[in-house]
Amino acid sequence: MIFIDGSNFFWGVTDTLGLDFYSINFDTFLKKISKQRQFIRAYYYTVRPTDKNHKSYKQQLSLIDSLERRPYFKLRFGRLSGPPGKQREKGADIYLALDIILLAQNDAYDVAALVSGDGDFAEVINNVQALGKTVENYAFRGKKSDHLLRTCDLFEYIEKDYLS
Repeated sequence: MIFIDGSNFFWGVTDTLGLDFYSINFDTFLKKISKQRQFIRAYYYTVRPTDKNHKSYKQQLSLIDSLERRPYFKLRFGRLSGPPGKQREKGADIYLALDIILLAQNDAYDVAALVSGDGDFAEVINNVQALGKTVENYAFRGKKSDHLLRTCDLFEYIEKDYLS
């Protein structure tokens, strides 16, 4: 099972790898992360775009629409909070933490692939491992947490070949 921190993923793709986020190949990415194992489902945590005047608004809506139609792919939406221009994503990380723990408790997967460099997930990972699950971490250079890296069973950098 794959759990993708959407905001962390977006900034890693655009800032670290310098790629156009809206042209990445999700099939390639999911296959690379899944390796030769059975792929069950991917969860992607993000927010719905609200700024209709933003230059990428239509691209954001198109991407969300295409991801919502993907088989075995579930989008979970947080919310935006704060004044215009200074809005912050809220809730998405909580949904990820809850899903990864609850699905482990329900024995829905053996291996969780966490796509995030956010060290706040380290204690969540400890709890999932205590349930007998393996947790792998995939993150971008310069956007990884050493604490998360040391907590997970396996760590790999996301490189351009994961996405093309």
